[in-house]
Amino acid sequence: MDMDNGVDCCSNYFALHTYQVKSAIAFFIYNRPHLTQKIFAKIAEVRPRKLFIIADGAKPFHKDQELCKKTREIVDHVPWNCEVVRIYSETNLGCKNRVASGVTEVLSRENEIIILEDDIFPHISFFRYCDELLERYRDQPQIMMIAGTNFFKISHPHYSYFFSRYPGIWGWATWRRAWERYDVDIKDWPLRRRSKDFTKFFINSIEAKIFTTLWDDVYYDNFDTWDYQWDYCRFFSQGIGIIPSENLVCNIGFGEHATHTKNSDNFLAKIPLSSLPFPLIHPQIDSISRFLDYDDVYFRQLLYRPPWKIPLSILKKKVKRFLQQSSSSLDKAKPEC
Repeated sequence: MDMDNGVDCCSNYFALHTYQVKSAIAFFIYNRPHLTQKIFAKIAEVRPRKLFIIADGAKPFHKDQELCKKTREIVDHVPWNCEVVRIYSETNLGCKNRVASGVTEVLSRENEIIILEDDIFPHISFFRYCDELLERYRDQPQIMMIAGTNFFKISHPHYSYFFSRYPGIWGWATWRRAWERYDVDIKDWPLRRRSKDFTKFFINSIEAKIFTTLWDDVYYDNFDTWDYQWDYCRFFSQGIGIIPSENLVCNIGFGEHATHTKNSDNFLAKIPLSSLPFPLIHPQIDSISRFLDYDDVYFRQLLYRPPWKIPLSILKKKVKRFLQQSSSSLDKAKPEC
């Protein structure tokens, strides 16, 4: 029995470490050469046959220009046989527009894609997991993405993965048929918000208030992000994502140079990397439902705020917007000298 387990373990290890990923990979880079080097080396281990490298342009100061240049030099040479497509911006688009436009361009050429950013370090099993599930759920419109993160060490008691309302975007995969519903500007938000059936898309009133605040930030304040809009797309499409029963990626980019993940003491910065054994154990294709054990913990730990704080935050934003609009109106009304 022990010998059989040993053979199985060795076989699984060998299979993973000689695995060549089937899906194309989109790799997003910017100005962090030391992180880019680590993730690029991990991608090289699985030798994708097609690699998209998407880079934002530098901001208009010397240090950023030098860092962007060094970062791009790291991926100048791809040391395996591979079709490489470079999508480089010469101007700085920012997080929101660079990621959104990059994914859109890649999925105009590919039907499905695995997506990594320069600070997302995957376990080798992440790639095979994505490959297999991209194929298995290709024609299931309710499934809109495959996540690599499991933030809470919550495993399904029977399967290698489960379905969730809250899949993460630190290492993920998706299909063109899902991304076609995405709108980075969420242009129909005011109409959505006033619609009679608005609340049916949420699990409770607190969730509705939380995401209303986030989408107000995007629509009215032009918050520089792309992922709240992806949540928006999934929620109003009544779509869900897949989460592995083990955490397959780590964000190694927490710190002062990050765009959003600056607090290195955040528990999300310390989640250990795990592997997923193969073959995967799948649920029945006709029994897709959310794993509430995970979603309930996610809601309580990452989304929930005491109800009395939510109206205050909304009020502050409304006051800020009112003052900005009033100031703009006064400027327009000033007589010309």
